[in-house]
Amino acid sequence: MSYHPVDIYLTELESDRSRSTMRRALLYFARYILKSSDVSEYDINWQDVRLTHIQGFKQTLQDRESPHQLGEKLSAHTISVYLSAIRGVLRKSHSHSSVAPEHKVSFETLSEVANNLKNPKIDKSLKGEYIEPRVFREILNSMKGKTREISRNKAIMNILYGCGLRCSELCALTYPDDIDWESSMLNVTGKGNKRRRVPLYQEAEESIEQWLFHRGENPGPLFLPISKSDNVLFREEEITHPSTGKLVKRYTRAITPHGVSSVLRKACILAGTKSFKPHDFRRSYITTLFYLETDLLTIQKLVGHESADTTRRYDLRDLRAGVEAIDALGRLMQNTV
Repeated sequence: MSYHPVDIYLTELESDRSRSTMRRALLYFARYILKSSDVSEYDINWQDVRLTHIQGFKQTLQDRESPHQLGEKLSAHTISVYLSAIRGVLRKSHSHSSVAPEHKVSFETLSEVANNLKNPKIDKSLKGEYIEPRVFREILNSMKGKTREISRNKAIMNILYGCGLRCSELCALTYPDDIDWESSMLNVTGKGNKRRRVPLYQEAEESIEQWLFHRGENPGPLFLPISKSDNVLFREEEITHPSTGKLVKRYTRAITPHGVSSVLRKACILAGTKSFKPHDFRRSYITTLFYLETDLLTIQKLVGHESADTTRRYDLRDLRAGVEAIDALGRLMQNTV
């Protein structure tokens, strides 16, 4: 019995999130190589894939704008992930004994790709903005009123700034499973489907409660899309409750990372501040913990980093100190004129 190499590759990935990401990467590659939007990742004849196809796809990705960060290109990391998916299927197409003959990739093709396809260079230098607590408060206070949208947006911002979640982690939060009211904790699913617990401060907890008043108590994604007319956009399915055995409704449509970026952009415009990105909130959370002299390993655990070196790179204190020093120098020079 023969199998499609895409199925073999995706099945061996560790998590549903990884499978979703890599499937999307392969779909984009299929649309590029077959020059049609009406295709799927299964329509590629992998035996015919060549290095030139993948290099052309890589260049297309480098020219594409990020869907999450307006005005910026796709990150080198995202492009590397997409190329990794293609490499993975090529390896399975060559080495797996159950691959269908029409998808069997030669060793020559595999070797050519391995030797010549390079990932874009990832810039590991310090990037991003530190959002001071005062500036965060200005952004939060600029959202006035009691609309459903404002209620949701305040909860989103409190979690991003006060819990340091990645944007994808925030979008993946579910109710009630991921909120531990008794311990004031969030149960977060991070990269590689790894779970961690993050403390909720009081205002963040209260903002979630206010949002739930509008959202309702049905299980499903915590944060839902909202229409321009301020209506929560529900998409529901019926499931069997594990305890009672009764049929209950479950929400299935969550806010997207693009939607979160839009929320932040509008809030910054209202507050008259510079435009901050979702990851700036995470950087600010980490930097604030460093300011509070929190132990490095504790911070690493809270934010779900594999390496402490990664956590160190999020520390914006040196940059902030440099800016403050230059400001002080400027004031000193003015006073001596």
